[in-house]
Amino acid sequence: MKKSKLMLVSLFMLSLASCNATSLLDSKNSIKPSINSNSNGTSANDSNTSSSSSDSSEDIITPNTITLDEIEYTIYEDGLTIKKYKGNKTIIDVPRSMKINGTTYPVASVDQAFGSNESIVSVKLPNTIIRLVNFAFYYCTSLTNIEIPDSVIYLQPSCLSHCSSLTKVKIPSGVQEIGDSAFSRCKSLTSIEIPNGVTTIGYGAFFDCTALASVSIPSSVTSIGEYAFNRCTSLKNIEIPSGVTSLEKYVFCRCTSLTSVKLPSGINSINEYTFSECSSLTSIDIPSGVTVIKDNTFSKCTSLKDIKIPNAITSIEKEAFKGCTALTSIVIPSSVTSIGNSAFADCTSLTIYCEAESKPSDWDNDWNASNLKVYWKDQWSYVNGVPTPKN
Repeated sequence: MKKSKLMLVSLFMLSLASCNATSLLDSKNSIKPSINSNSNGTSANDSNTSSSSSDSSEDIITPNTITLDEIEYTIYEDGLTIKKYKGNKTIIDVPRSMKINGTTYPVASVDQAFGSNESIVSVKLPNTIIRLVNFAFYYCTSLTNIEIPDSVIYLQPSCLSHCSSLTKVKIPSGVQEIGDSAFSRCKSLTSIEIPNGVTTIGYGAFFDCTALASVSIPSSVTSIGEYAFNRCTSLKNIEIPSGVTSLEKYVFCRCTSLTSVKLPSGINSINEYTFSECSSLTSIDIPSGVTVIKDNTFSKCTSLKDIKIPNAITSIEKEAFKGCTALTSIVIPSSVTSIGNSAFADCTSLTIYCEAESKPSDWDNDWNASNLKVYWKDQWSYVNGVPTPKN
């Protein structure tokens, strides 16, 4: 059955219930049709594969919409957009251009044409294509190979979402933004090449890509959206480039194989649930520019053994380290004036060393909800660099 766009939002929200997903951003296609009439052309004979990617010289008399080889095209200002595919072939080879009423139009865009087609295995796109529009190949669950030409500069939201058999993708060098949910739920995707030149990785771009074991984020990237790598359960290490200054909510939440994270010194904000449930993460260095550890940032990081809270931190929000059962020692600097409810709840092995002489007034009354052992300023000292209780 044809799946609607609403299903993407519904499934996306349902799967993130444990991480409190709240919304999925919408995008609109801004290209306007150049002609407003609406008649159809002729269709080529059916076969096991579609037409060749060479130019089509057949004149098709139609003012706006034509159909050839079961592919429906619409004329737009920058060329033809593939609007609908009506067949069930396994191999799609899109033509470069088409002559209509004596004028040759390049095939420039793929709209929602192939969405929810479960027959397509392989797609070859010509080097005239500049954009894959929202939901272009959404839910093509049998798609194992797609050749995205270097001419493509726009990968719009959900263009390859739910392509659960797709194993690898090379993103063209001209792409600057990877759209929201562009590759979400591509569960067989093991590798992805993100070229230098990409500046933005959108909301949920690689959400639930459970086979993705490694990804190299180029130095050109300055923005990584919420949920971008959420539930990438095979991802083992990540290095954030220096141009990124903020890690958004849930971006690496539930990356259960993540063992190594390298953050640049320019990071000044780490948001809610960023590393929550990263159960293989053993240590992380918080950059000195960060002033607040947001709620549930490191909750349920059950292998986290070592973390240093910088002197710039002024606030540790609720449940920030909840359930970090391997954490044995933490020093809270005197700069911390606020700690939220249950910040260290269920950290069953933890001893807390505070530089404050006693509980500051803005620390929540239940900041130590699990009644962990706490030593105040005069009750401990460093011995060989290790916080140690005084006798």
